[in-house]
Amino acid sequence: MEETELISRLIQGLKGATIDERRQAVRSLAARGKTVVLPLIRAMEEDSDQDFRWYAANAIALTGAGSAEPLL
Repeated sequence: MEETELISRLIQGLKGATIDERRQAVRSLAARGKTVVLPLIRAMEEDSDQDFRWYAANAIALTGAGSAEPLL
């Protein structure tokens, strides 16, 4: 599976049926670092679900200090 497809699947995991699934998706996304920031921001723009946006923002925050800075 290529990285882009994996990131897409992990982003969909932020809508998981259980909190554990969503938390695992956050951890897996954050572990990939800056490469997930732009796809997460795009996903947040397209999805109005507040829980999804919270988990996506959390994943961005956990990628490390300054990872979203160039996008601001």
